[in-house]
Amino acid sequence: MFDKIYDNCDPTEKEISCQCGEVLIKMSHGRPRRVMECCCVDCYQHLEWASVMGGPKVPIVPTLSYWDNDIDVVRGEEHLRVVLLREDGRSIRTTATCCFSTLMVDHPEYSGVMFMLFEEACRIQDDDPDVPPTKTRPAESRIYFKDFDTSRGKLPEFGGDPSRVHQTCCPKYINGWNSKSSPTLENPSGEKIQSLFERIPQMILGLEEGKRILSRSDCPVGFEKAKTNRSYFASATVTSVGSQSCSGQRCRPLTLPVFLTVSSFYQFCTISESCKFVKPPLGPPFFSITSQGIWKVQ
Repeated sequence: MFDKIYDNCDPTEKEISCQCGEVLIKMSHGRPRRVMECCCVDCYQHLEWASVMGGPKVPIVPTLSYWDNDIDVVRGEEHLRVVLLREDGRSIRTTATCCFSTLMVDHPEYSGVMFMLFEEACRIQDDDPDVPPTKTRPAESRIYFKDFDTSRGKLPEFGGDPSRVHQTCCPKYINGWNSKSSPTLENPSGEKIQSLFERIPQMILGLEEGKRILSRSDCPVGFEKAKTNRSYFASATVTSVGSQSCSGQRCRPLTLPVFLTVSSFYQFCTISESCKFVKPPLGPPFFSITSQGIWKVQ
């Protein structure tokens, strides 16, 4: 149903990078499964948050492209964070904290076989350097038009079939696309984004649903703690682990490298010969996070 739209896409391996180039990721298949425009408040809120933190300018209507879930992180994994708007968020977005570009996005509806990219929030290798991506991978629909607010700016005209501008998501013809889109990955050569997400820290922003993010003052202060978690070190000795004392405080292990809700205050320490103490500019301290383990101080 949608495949013919992308006949001009180069199906070979493509590169994804953040805007500053510190993060580079390769995806094994260079032809998208689908491209569309989305007016929903959640996509826009995330991109506004990333922008006020120093990321790319927010487009009036973001373009979403969907790719086979088969990647290889070439460099810059240390800059990546998993970001959720709220604790119950279903979309899981990857942000590069070096420049606040947004990279791979996951959602339960993607069934583990594809991920989404915001075309304007990162750099995706062109199919042809002389042809813009809007020509080689055009948006075939525009969804969640009901969420669009004129405060974002003048709504650009949709370049595709006007009958595919939808007030919400999942019009009936999408069922046809789902049946035609492969439920499996053919000859995967890398890893799925889910395995990457298990290795990198997570941040829950705690943003109010639907709220515009126009400046850093609109963001909970908790994010500043996560953002600076690798600065302002001071030594603290770890004498034991588990339920035993750790610098005079009781510790217990956390199962994932995760920053919990921004409204809560936590401290962390690592399982190592010494525990590096982190003091962010705002709020209470954190302990550093390493691959050796993450522990919450109670």
